[in-house]
Amino acid sequence: MTASLDFFHPRRGEYLPEELLYAIAGVANRFSGQRVNIEFVYYEVHPEYDATEYDALNDLAILETRRPIKFNDRVKPICIANENMGSLLLSRVAAVGWGQTNRNMSDPQLPDTVQFVNQKGDSGGPLVYNIRGTPVLVGITKSVSVDLGCGHLLGLSVFTRISSYTKYINDTAEGDVCFV
Repeated sequence: MTASLDFFHPRRGEYLPEELLYAIAGVANRFSGQRVNIEFVYYEVHPEYDATEYDALNDLAILETRRPIKFNDRVKPICIANENMGSLLLSRVAAVGWGQTNRNMSDPQLPDTVQFVNQKGDSGGPLVYNIRGTPVLVGITKSVSVDLGCGHLLGLSVFTRISSYTKYINDTAEGDVCFV
């Protein structure tokens, strides 16, 4: 699962083909050789998402992997917040990603290790809440404000609230989905 905007090519006005998509899991350092490569064969953008709107709602996409993901001590499944998930205002959550570490658009610097703050380029990244030791996906990064200073305490980040899409996820995803 990720943000729909990750698949839209604004200059071409079209979505990217599935064969260009892949993910890397199981590493906190991008140079590590202990990673799991994941290829995708299909993705479905939420049917009510409009990529031509700057502040589009329903910014959610579900991906289908080419092969089952091999879980290990570094790659684990995550549960998804259900429709009964209440407000998380003032709760401790973790937003992680591989976005830029500077604001220089002509020379963007990517981090060597995964960041626990939101940076430009983190769209589609997870917002995770821990419930009694179980990590739960509660949001997907939609956008990060560069103007306010990405990754700063006052920087603005916007997330798609996963619990609002429980029915869509359940109807679209194949296989077992863990809802908490």
